[in-house]
Amino acid sequence: MGSGGISSLLNISKSSLFAQTQAIRVIGDNIANANVEGYSRRRANIETLTTSADANSISLGSGVNVRTISRLVDKFLSSQIHSATSDRAKSEIRDELLSRAEGPFSLEDTVGQIGFQLSEFFSSLDDLSADPANMSLRQNVIEQGASLSQAIQSSYESIASLQREADNRIGLVIGEVNSMTADIAELNTQISTLEISEQEALALRDKRDQLLKELSEKLSINSVENGDGTVLVSLSNGFTLVNGSSARALDFTASPSFAPVSGYPPGLDNSALRHIVYDYDSSSTTEHIDLTSVIGTAGGELGGLLSLRGIQSDTDTSAFDASGDLVLIGARIEAVARDLLVRFNQTYLGPVDEDPVTAGFQASSVDLNGNNPSPFGLFTVAGASDDDADGLPSIADLQASTSFVGYASAISFNISDPANIAAAIDLDTATSGSTPFGDADNTNIRNLVAQRNVETNYSVGAFSATATLEDLYNTTVTYVGSQASSAATNLAINTTREEQVLALQQNTSGVSLDEEFAQLIKFQRAYEGSARMIQVGDNLLQELVRLLG
Repeated sequence: MGSGGISSLLNISKSSLFAQTQAIRVIGDNIANANVEGYSRRRANIETLTTSADANSISLGSGVNVRTISRLVDKFLSSQIHSATSDRAKSEIRDELLSRAEGPFSLEDTVGQIGFQLSEFFSSLDDLSADPANMSLRQNVIEQGASLSQAIQSSYESIASLQREADNRIGLVIGEVNSMTADIAELNTQISTLEISEQEALALRDKRDQLLKELSEKLSINSVENGDGTVLVSLSNGFTLVNGSSARALDFTASPSFAPVSGYPPGLDNSALRHIVYDYDSSSTTEHIDLTSVIGTAGGELGGLLSLRGIQSDTDTSAFDASGDLVLIGARIEAVARDLLVRFNQTYLGPVDEDPVTAGFQASSVDLNGNNPSPFGLFTVAGASDDDADGLPSIADLQASTSFVGYASAISFNISDPANIAAAIDLDTATSGSTPFGDADNTNIRNLVAQRNVETNYSVGAFSATATLEDLYNTTVTYVGSQASSAATNLAINTTREEQVLALQQNTSGVSLDEEFAQLIKFQRAYEGSARMIQVGDNLLQELVRLLG
């Protein structure tokens, strides 16, 4: 072997030393970051250097080189992780809020809950029907009526409060989304600038992937990598959130430019529900595009919050028209309140009295003082009046004389004096101004007790049903319980699915210390072999010098 051959041997061995050293450094980096969230395992891609021919035209290799260091990632699994993460995050927020919504609707009779207080109220009426002149029993009716009103108010307000909390949390999440998309756009810029050769910007890509995963927790996204290394992030309808170095910031507004002329109805608490929008023309006139529905019907924390809070449409006319779980629960409570305010009050007024003292309907029921009750004589809300002067309580009367979105939020029992409870019916329907009744007349109370088993058609917003008053509440308990149970089941399923996909990703991108140490031994042995080859080359060169010397 001539000096040229020895030189080639030394160069090949030197290149191997450098390559094995870099490979060992990559393994060391993997081991050091084994427990760092978002870190993707690296691999040194070693390639054979271009071969050359010696004097005898024999083709020989010229060593090795680390061409690139790459991350071990599966883009298909990354997409699956985004989807699984979005589904789990949506289930998580729904489970949290629905379990809290379940609080006022116990399956067991509990003091202060609507079902218990309904039963107590009807029992008090039943007791009074046996002795209609008894002041203690009359006082008990007043107390139970007030307790029932308070239970309805409390249950409704708890649901309205959850809806407002969901709306406020949506605003906070939108801020987080805007921060993440801006960071992703900035990372796109850095990556496209640094990746001018085949070598990837490894740490920056890991950071961007982690941000994309965190973003998928907030809302459902699609992400596609462009040829320059940047990613395009969009919603399911194709609306672009991030494109290259540009990010679109979302707004959350109660005054969208696309609102109907009359505006959108308020929420259950009489405050506006906001819309997720993007302003295409923020420099001059506002030009919003509505993204509420596309985000609300998809996954992520935002999807869960919107599906609970309710999504409004241009045809909505009341707070109970929005599409959402909390809205449906609120509508069921409102149906109980409206039934007491209208149908129950109409029953309390008694049959139509032909006594022509006043025009229109006149109550035939009378209290101990011989007085007829007003249309909202038993249950009422502040300011309620017989707006159309027909002597009958109605929702139209309430809408004209009060400003409440949900009458369940303000219902009260209208009687404080036991003597004012109208237990009797006017025995003389012909004589003007005459309201005689028997000393033990309980006709009106018995009419009220009978309402316990009367089936009625209920309709509030998107909710409708035919049931008795108590059955209406019982089905509400069942509905809330089933929704909460379904949310808990979905959370368990989607959490398991996410864990399975993350485990698959871990097999590809995660650091296995056993595997890394096995690779370390392999590259260490290659390094030791290359060092021995250099020693062999040195010995040959020394021998050649001695022979020629």
